[in-house]
Amino acid sequence: PSRGFAAGSTSTLRRVKPANAGTFTRRTPPHLHTPEMGLFDLFKRGPVLPSLSAADFLAQRAPEAPVLDVRTSAEFAQGHLEEARNVNVLAGDFAAQVEALGLDRDTPVYLYCRSGHRSSKAQRRLAKLGFAQPVNVGSLGALKQAGAKTVRSRTTATRSVSVARGAARRTT
Repeated sequence: PSRGFAAGSTSTLRRVKPANAGTFTRRTPPHLHTPEMGLFDLFKRGPVLPSLSAADFLAQRAPEAPVLDVRTSAEFAQGHLEEARNVNVLAGDFAAQVEALGLDRDTPVYLYCRSGHRSSKAQRRLAKLGFAQPVNVGSLGALKQAGAKTVRSRTTATRSVSVARGAARRTT
């Protein structure tokens, strides 16, 4: 009988259980699995890129290592890490902005955004650009909670004050 079926009476077929049923186990080839990988990591594209918790970032970061805030310039102006540079990962010229910074491709480059999603995207893009150690440190909120110092840009504060004053004049 082919394909696990046996002929029964007249035109019915019944399923035949293979002789080795229940003994088959699927094993991941050793070159595809490392101890820190999960089951679904095998289906992700590209290499597994490093990430750090906010507390680990603050404890381990070398002061000269660059930190990139990959949010929009408006988000950056509302508050960012003191030493961060803004490079919008969603901008069409992201690669050109990164190249203009003149970063060393062999040293760690730390990335953060509002939630960690855009910094993960930026991490993959930097890896494709040849950066050896792009590190996702997650969200600005987590960094603040861990004790990171943040600053606001003066231009946004001034602009929001003047907008508020203009709105107050119109309503009176």
